[in-house]
Amino acid sequence: MLSTLIVFPIRLFRFLFFIYVVLFVLSIPSDAQIPAIVDNVNNNDKYLYGKANITDGDSLKIFNRKVRLFGIDAPEIKQKCTNYMGTLYNCGKVAKNALINKIAAEKVYCHYKDLDRYRRALSICWVKNINLNLWLVHNGYAVAYRRYSNKFIKAEMRARNKKIGIWAGSFEIPEVWRRKKR
Repeated sequence: MLSTLIVFPIRLFRFLFFIYVVLFVLSIPSDAQIPAIVDNVNNNDKYLYGKANITDGDSLKIFNRKVRLFGIDAPEIKQKCTNYMGTLYNCGKVAKNALINKIAAEKVYCHYKDLDRYRRALSICWVKNINLNLWLVHNGYAVAYRRYSNKFIKAEMRARNKKIGIWAGSFEIPEVWRRKKR
């Protein structure tokens, strides 16, 4: 009888300790285990991983680090395009919303080597196994930014030939539109 009275408090203590440990582990934010920026000393590659805040159709932030999607150019937030029926629409906001919807609540993984003149990480980014740069061009939300890369030209040609997204109507190349607005 005496041994049963001693064993019960020990089991109760172990159970309560287990509950405490589980609650403690669950209270740690998932991002706390993953650094925002990881440098690979050997070849100057850098990686970002985390929840993304979308700035526009080709820019985002991860842990307040500005990221510019490399090799693509999406319409600007205030840029208007014409759809297949000849109606003006805000193609810059459409591109931004498409990126927001594609990422949803998922974490984004970005790989970069360089920064642009605005100190943004020039990145190729993925959500799950989807290359976001390629996905945006492939679905007509952005164009291949030929001045900096020829990596996404085939995806642009496919979207153009199938008249997908901005290619369904008419638009001004974002770089040209920006120059005119200065």
